[in-house]
Amino acid sequence: MQDRDIILAVLQSGIALAGLLLIFAGALLTKAATFETRRGDKYKTLAAITLVPVLAAIGLSWVSIYALRGNTWAQYHLLTGLEITLGLTAVFAIIALAANAS
Repeated sequence: MQDRDIILAVLQSGIALAGLLLIFAGALLTKAATFETRRGDKYKTLAAITLVPVLAAIGLSWVSIYALRGNTWAQYHLLTGLEITLGLTAVFAIIALAANAS
């Protein structure tokens, strides 16, 4: 029973993370549309880079579904996938903060 609870928690976190990142990407695209200069290009690039952790979070959710169905590979690698997704999100956040500071 505990394994199922962990899988469901990872599934929920993957979906939530993807949703939050999509909202942030939309905000970046809106901000980029207000600039017609190189600064706008920077925000467009950041919004495009946001797709990497979004796709990782969606992939994590997909692996969670496989784990719920009893796939042993997915069960063994689910937490590693969560760690990778969180790492990608952290790297993206650092890049976004650094780009906004300059």
